Amino acid sequence: MKRSKNSNAPRPSRRALVKSLIAVPLMPAVSIEAAQQQPSSSEPAPVVRALLDIVRERYGKYLTSDQLDEVRKDLENVVNTGERVRARKLNNSDEPDFIFRAL
Repeated sequence: MKRSKNSNAPRPSRRALVKSLIAVPLMPAVSIEAAQQQPSSSEPAPVVRALLDIVRERYGKYLTSDQLDEVRKDLENVVNTGERVRARKLNNSDEPDFIFRAL
């Protein structure tokens, strides 16, 4: 999609889009394939709706309806993954994935 030379509005970069979505809980992907296999309901969760409204407000004029649908699916996957991570109970004896050791 090319921007016309007469347009005064700067086109946002991908980096700007990601920075604007910093409100999305960025959790490590426990199982992205499992999240993508879950059937998406016709009505998104309130958190997904709110985040999609932010994207639509800021970048709606640059995105097609198919692209907005992809953003909605990605947001649903992130929210579902975050819920699964928060649902996982950790014991005090559970160790982190890595151990930092200073040289």
